[in-house]
Amino acid sequence: MLYLWTKGSSDSRSLLESTLLSLCNTPENEVEGRPKALWYASYDVFENKLVDNAPENAHLIHDISADLTMDDAFDQAESLFKTIFPDDVYIEQVPNPEDIKWGEEESAPPS
Repeated sequence: MLYLWTKGSSDSRSLLESTLLSLCNTPENEVEGRPKALWYASYDVFENKLVDNAPENAHLIHDISADLTMDDAFDQAESLFKTIFPDDVYIEQVPNPEDIKWGEEESAPPS
């Protein structure tokens, strides 16, 4: 899997396409020794600007970045949760599956 991204510009699509063509074989571009791109797609994400005069009860968040880990989205979600529910735990610690007892141990049948 190859993931390419760039900050938005007027020619970002052509820039990414030329990069793909230089790295991989496509039906339009066959060069021996390069891996073949079986499928590829592109999409545009437009950044929204936050407004300064939002109502007090409106909780605005920034757009997510192009980072694959989505850490910024989770950080924003936690921050927003703590703003709304300051005394609650954001995500409870999950118990180790090996420590969960699903029922009583069956006793051995009488002989």
